[in-house]
This record gives sequence, structure tokens and C-alpha cells, in this order.
Amino acid sequence: MLIRKVTSAPDMPDASSYIGRGAPLPAIRRAGLAGRIAIAAATFLLTAAAIHFAVGDPWALYAEGRTEKIAMLHALRSRIDAVAVGTSRIEEGFDPAAFDAAFADGPYRIASLDLGLPGGSQTEQRRMAQEALRTLRAPDGRAACLLIMELNAGVNFPPEDVLHPRSIDVYDADTIRFANAFAGNAVSAYERVGRLGFALIAGAAHYANSGMLSAWLFHHGDARNPAVALEDRHGQRITEASTADRREVAEAFAHRGDSKLVNGEFTPGNRELLADIATTASASPQVIYLVTPRLDDLANSIVYPDAIDGPSGAVPVIDMARPDRYPQLYQPRYWRNAGHLNAAGAALFTRLLAGQIDAWLTRHNATLPCKR
Repeated sequence: MLIRKVTSAPDMPDASSYIGRGAPLPAIRRAGLAGRIAIAAATFLLTAAAIHFAVGDPWALYAEGRTEKIAMLHALRSRIDAVAVGTSRIEEGFDPAAFDAAFADGPYRIASLDLGLPGGSQTEQRRMAQEALRTLRAPDGRAACLLIMELNAGVNFPPEDVLHPRSIDVYDADTIRFANAFAGNAVSAYERVGRLGFALIAGAAHYANSGMLSAWLFHHGDARNPAVALEDRHGQRITEASTADRREVAEAFAHRGDSKLVNGEFTPGNRELLADIATTASASPQVIYLVTPRLDDLANSIVYPDAIDGPSGAVPVIDMARPDRYPQLYQPRYWRNAGHLNAAGAALFTRLLAGQIDAWLTRHNATLPCKR
């Protein structure tokens, strides 16, 4: 019997035959790997697009803190005339009860709501202001009478919140553009790169639907977390000072020197935000830019012009971060920590703010839509 050993298939050349014909085996393997990567990337993009379509508007997804505030806005829409948006300095420092009481005996009917959020930003403030103006729309609710926005809020969220749902849900292409162009050429190239980098990371997560599907699937429509919504205080959060907070305040005042005044300038983003608000509002609310105080002001205070031109006329800038103008506010007993007022400080701050707004309206013969 003749037994023949078969070392390879008759019609299948071995690998050595490719070498002589100019088609290296590693190149073929690389081509195959590139093809698999391309297929995986295309599958990922198509899946992301399908999820994005199914999810709808990411702004409507659940994001702890913001969703509760928006739910409160809708619940109280028929009783609200004025809103304040911004960071935790607004959330803890703006006292709606004190603000409303300051106007109680005047010509205006004002019931206010605190829509400030911890770790907020100009990008989120922009969307919150637009949400408020769309919600407070007659005849469904009272038309917005007064809108207070924080001038000195950061452009982006704090770096540690770049992948927080509140950030991811906001950073669509328009928000990325807004954040990148906010300060124009007024900041260094290093700062511009940092701001754009944050926006691009959040934007990539936005369009990759990071966390959105789970928020959509497991979201409960009635977002009413009382620890966050704070409806009894119309959105104001009161936080008790810790030992570290009290130490921080004591150190700030112990090293207090003469406050230096530094001239501040408006940015393209400050003006664009006003333009965006003007296109959202059905009526013409009086917009107020507010500079919120911190204990850093004891060293340097930024001095802004009294007003900025807006699409509907001058917008007052109420600069409360001035120890030289408001020495009564810069007392240790009014501060929770170096960045936030306590409950007593918030009440005083809000009364001073209301007085400044009333004085500006009187000085310019302005009339609010919520005149009695």
C-alpha cells in the first residue's frame, strides 16, 4: 500500500508563496484588523444614533438637582413672576421670601423662585433661563417679570463634573460653540484650550449617549426629591456650616487687607446670552446681571460697568461683590464658608439686592410687566 503524506492542500499556497509575490502577510492581517475596527466603529455610531433618536431631547432626561428644580418651576408656574439662575452662590444666597417681602408694599407683584444649582455654569444657566422663560408664559402661567442671572458664574462646570449627567445632557454642538466663544480673545490660549477641551469631552459623551439610555429607561416622571427641590423655600438651599467651613471663614477675615479694585470687562458670551434670552421670551422681562459675593473679594474686587447693552435696551449689572459698597455684608457672622453666605447672610444680601434693583428701576423710569 502506497501512503502519501499531504503537507498542504493542493490548491492552497502556503505563506511563503506570498512573500515572493509582494503581498506581505502582516499587511493582509493589518487590512483585516482595520476592516474589523471600521465595522465596529460604524456599528457603534449607528447604535448611538438610534439611541439618540429614541431618547429624544437629552435636556429632558433625569439629572439630579436640575430635574427637581425644573419640576418645581412647572409646579409653581401659575404663581411665579421672577426667577434667579446661576450657581450654588445663587442657590444658597438668593432668598425668595426676603426678595418678595422687599417688593410687597411697592407697585410690583413679585413671587420669586430660586433656580440656582450647585457647581453650575454659564452653559447650564443659559438653558435654565430659557426653560424658565418658556415655562412662565401666559396664559398657562404668569409671564416672566424679572430674570436674574449670575454674571460671574464659570463658563463650564467644575472639571470633576465633566461627565456628570447635568453636564453631558447640556453639551450639544451649540453649547460647545457657546462655551468656546464665550470670552473671545480676553483669555489666554491656555484657558481657551482648557475650556474647549472640557466642552469637547462633555460633547463627545453627549453624542455617544453616555448614561442617557439608562436615564431614559429608569427615569421616574415625577421627580420630586424634597431634599433637592426645596419647595417650601422656593428653591433656596440652606446648608449648615461645618467645622472646616467656620475655620475657613475665620482665616479669610484674619488675613483681611485692603481690597484692590480691578476693572472688569464684559465678554461676547455675556452679550450672546442676552440675545438668546430675548429670542426665548414671549414678553419682555427685565433681565438683571448679578455679580455674587465671595470672601475672595476682600483681596480683589472686580468693578463692572453699571449696565450692559442688550437687545431690548440696557441691562443693569448689580455688583454685590464689593466690600467697599456693602461692608455690612462682609462680616464673619454672615458667611457659611469662603464662597457661600449662610441663612442670615442670604437674607441680608437679598434685601440689599432688591433695594438696588428697585433703585435702578426708579432711576431709569422702568416699568416691570408685573406692575399691580
